[in-house]
Amino acid sequence: SVAAEPPKPLASKAHPLAMLADLLSEEAGQPPVRQPLDDTADNSCLPAARQAGQKHMLGGRHGTDYIAREHLPDGLLHEGPLTLPVAGWLTRELDCGLNAARLRGTVGSGHCRKRRVAGMSENCGTGLPGDGIRRFSALDIPRIFNITESAHRIHNPFTPEKLATLGAALRLESGTRVLDLGSGSGEMLCTWARDYGVIGTGIDMSQLFTEQAKLRAEELGVADQVKFTHGDAAGYVSDEKVGVAACVGATWIAGGVVGTIELLAQSLRTGGIILIGEPYWRQLPPTEDVAKGCLAGSISDFLMLPELLASFGRLGYDVVEMVLADQDSWDRYEAAKWLTMRRWLEANPDDEFAKDVRAQLTSEPERYAAYTREYLGWGVFALMTR
Repeated sequence: SVAAEPPKPLASKAHPLAMLADLLSEEAGQPPVRQPLDDTADNSCLPAARQAGQKHMLGGRHGTDYIAREHLPDGLLHEGPLTLPVAGWLTRELDCGLNAARLRGTVGSGHCRKRRVAGMSENCGTGLPGDGIRRFSALDIPRIFNITESAHRIHNPFTPEKLATLGAALRLESGTRVLDLGSGSGEMLCTWARDYGVIGTGIDMSQLFTEQAKLRAEELGVADQVKFTHGDAAGYVSDEKVGVAACVGATWIAGGVVGTIELLAQSLRTGGIILIGEPYWRQLPPTEDVAKGCLAGSISDFLMLPELLASFGRLGYDVVEMVLADQDSWDRYEAAKWLTMRRWLEANPDDEFAKDVRAQLTSEPERYAAYTREYLGWGVFALMTR
């Protein structure tokens, strides 16, 4: 059995599930068992873009490798409904996306540190009460984000006015084809289709947000111009070249900014524009604890704005426009979650997830005001190859 073999070092950084296996082993009083990533294995449960053990993250320069279930200790994951035995405290970390320093796989829109495990996220509706097992659906984001951002039309620190400013700044022309990887509830594509006549495609992992995007397209009368697909944007390349290729706050899909720009460039026509939504430090945190209070893994996760802009130049791109979040738009993104959580708690007092939502509602206002609001910036940067 795997447990009888001596521990093996990981090929590179610790994988989220290997870390998880270690934590579970420690809790059970057993020595950790580590499995190296085998690039030659049939990792059919992961998209091709992940099969080489690419690093994935949301913003910053550090990510975590994905690992297929074949490379895990026996019993951690298995065929059929994907199951993962998780202790209570760790389940809450996976559900709520808390404690980014301890388990750093990320997913989702905006700057949020949305927890992702081997390309699969929890669907709490399939968990059996009392069995100690969390079951994972093939493709969705953790339930906490489907709750906290269920009333959001924009899943990052932008307001409708800032989205409109960005569209006007890009001088979009009617008929411009736009690709949006990590499209959320589709507000960018839908409003730009209405206001500027663009056409395009959005891909997002959240089933809820994808359905909301389709409804928004119908509401604005642009369903014939934009298409939304529930799917994994990692490795996605458009069949037709586009004038604007965007990844606004989900650069984890290709290992960070560099990989995401390379991915988007594959769908871009000559002379087109790449849009990258990315966090940066408004002011450098004085300590690592302050960085962690911003839900970053460390200070080195993000750059100061001048350094971020310079990094695009080193990749061979001109920064031709940018629109930045401010504290007011951050408030609209973060504070809007609090009323949503309160309303959800009132409607679902007996839900097994209620204690986690209550904990987040209790702690988030103070954490956000003390850390994220003061230290973390966010913006969308328009790039053209030199």
